[in-house]
Amino acid sequence: MQARIMAPTSYKGTLAAKRKAEVIEIADAMGLSVTDEQTKASIDDEIRTKLASSTRLQGDDRFVGLWHSMNSSRGGRQSRCAGACERL
Repeated sequence: MQARIMAPTSYKGTLAAKRKAEVIEIADAMGLSVTDEQTKASIDDEIRTKLASSTRLQGDDRFVGLWHSMNSSRGGRQSRCAGACERL
């Protein structure tokens, strides 16, 4: 029997539309250390800060949809995702 290789989860949409468990999963995937005791809002802020400061994460297929959503929800500022957004 061959082992199945699971494709990594691709995160899309706004953080506001996600449940706390989902944003914790996203934070974990980004390598952030968050706890269940933190509020969803504080975790959202950590994710936004990390994503905004990391071009590596902005271009990562797992987070490009999330990065695109962040830029779209801020009045249509031009995304720095270097063409990856067109693949959405």
